Amino acid sequence: MSLITASRISKHFGADHVLVDASLQLNTGERLCLVGPNGAGKTTLLRIILGEITADSGSVSLTPNLRIGVLDQHTSATFSGTVWETALGSREELIAARAEARALEDAWAANEHPTHEDLDRYNEVHERLRHLGDEAYDADVKATLTGLGLPEPTWAQATDTLSGGQRTRLALARLLLGGVDVLCLDEPTNHLDMEAVEWLEDWLGRFPGAALVISHDRYMMDAVATRVVELQDGNTRSYPGNYSAFVRLKTEERERQERLYSRQQEEITRLETYIERYRAGNRATMSKSRQKTLARIERIDKPREERGPNISFKAEVRSGDDVLRVRGLERGFNGRPVLTGVTFEVKRRERLGIIGPNGCGKTTLLKTIADELPPDAGDVRWGMNAEPAYFAQEMDMELYGDSPLDALMNAAPMTIADARNLLGVAYQLQKKFDEALRTWQEYLAKHPAHKAWRSVQQQIIQTEYLMAREKYEE
Repeated sequence: MSLITASRISKHFGADHVLVDASLQLNTGERLCLVGPNGAGKTTLLRIILGEITADSGSVSLTPNLRIGVLDQHTSATFSGTVWETALGSREELIAARAEARALEDAWAANEHPTHEDLDRYNEVHERLRHLGDEAYDADVKATLTGLGLPEPTWAQATDTLSGGQRTRLALARLLLGGVDVLCLDEPTNHLDMEAVEWLEDWLGRFPGAALVISHDRYMMDAVATRVVELQDGNTRSYPGNYSAFVRLKTEERERQERLYSRQQEEITRLETYIERYRAGNRATMSKSRQKTLARIERIDKPREERGPNISFKAEVRSGDDVLRVRGLERGFNGRPVLTGVTFEVKRRERLGIIGPNGCGKTTLLKTIADELPPDAGDVRWGMNAEPAYFAQEMDMELYGDSPLDALMNAAPMTIADARNLLGVAYQLQKKFDEALRTWQEYLAKHPAHKAWRSVQQQIIQTEYLMAREKYEE
């Protein structure tokens, strides 16, 4: 049964045609993952489905009385009360029924003889509570908060003291507890650690409703997706199965199209050669016949070459084999230890991953070894010729100012035309030249300690610039 149907949706912003005849259908019990490159229009399509913005053309139909829960990618949810009170209030109908049952019980405490009407009403309320799952609800709230990384010590905490990540997790908890028919989740794994992501995957697998998920987390999509819809160049294409199945089917589809395209090009070349050779003379009639055959051929599009940005980090000076040594590192806040006795080494060409639950101190560790925070104790020693460059989790919130076009031209000498070509070829951002974006120069002015970023930035820009220029000079 179809719950949501979006048919031939088109939407443009100025000269930018974001959606062009895009279609999507969500059926009962499905976990549909909507994928596509950044800026493809995934969130725009979701907002049109939810009625938040209007499409230029096309239609959206929803099953009557459909209950939809939405998690926005950049949720700025604000709550009042404690974490527990906020999560418990997710099911408004159930909480209202509980309040009515308590009111009836309080009234009987003052009156020893309830009327038949009171008893009938009390039975109705309790039947509704049973239908709403009242007995298991508190246990569900506890399991959901814990699973999403909000353990019991946080339940009595006022919501206005939560971090942004904690508020996002609380908003997700309320959504999962809300008893809706359809979940629309835009990047739900943001601010979740590995354990919370695994818990969410398991929860979605048991969810009796349907889910529409926008994500870049291929592992989560592998675990939960029953169908993948790709949005690219404004249009949609549906693939059955999870993300790995989507990649396999798309690869097979591309290879098949490449074979068909190659064969057709060979046939076109053969016909064109024949036509040119026998345009005059005793085979002119056959040449004209070949021209008609050539004109009737329905041309197969050349398979699109999908290329991401080619970024390489090349150090100006080779570092020593011992790049970083950390010994007995300690760091805390307000008397609470976060890092205790941290010791490790990093050798040249090693790639070190730091994992752990939210709040365990991963970012604190990075900031401390990057000299953003002073250690309380211990030693951080960088090796010979090792220049650290630190990219913060929230760095995009600190940068501000110029457009991408200005940022490129400030970073490396080039013409406006070359900069536009670079944006178009390397990053496919030619439609976003005038978006407000923060520049590295502003950031470096505020953070002199990050001077190493300047050389890294210039290496990225110059490498991509040369590649783009070579492509356009071919």
